[in-house]
Amino acid sequence: MIRAHVLLCDYADVPPNNKLYISGAGISRVPVGFPTSLAILIYIPWDQTNTAMDYSLHLESADGSRQLHTASGEARNIEIGGQIEVGRPTGAPPGVPLEVPRAIRVPPLDLAPGRYMWRLTIAGETHDVWTASFALE
Repeated sequence: MIRAHVLLCDYADVPPNNKLYISGAGISRVPVGFPTSLAILIYIPWDQTNTAMDYSLHLESADGSRQLHTASGEARNIEIGGQIEVGRPTGAPPGVPLEVPRAIRVPPLDLAPGRYMWRLTIAGETHDVWTASFALE
């Protein structure tokens, strides 16, 4: 089973050394007009390596709706996506999951104040713990 951690933070980056650098992690309140980042650490099971998988992050309102309303009342759907694939490095012990770090910068959200949640989906699979909720204030 794929495992993942999703954190909303002030800043995140994955430089060429493939480590996840996080600053101001675990925020739950975001002032309107401020950028944020999503720090994501995905663990791919040994038997699912060398396979390309689509992933997406959807922003949902407190009631789970993906139709969000901007401060001016316009309806929007906010989604970020991509693809991941991890190979088995030489010498990695069989059965050990392999990490895939991702850092996604999110510009200021032009949304009405309220509760929101980023939900991660990988290869069509999602779990309640693959989320980061926050209040836009």
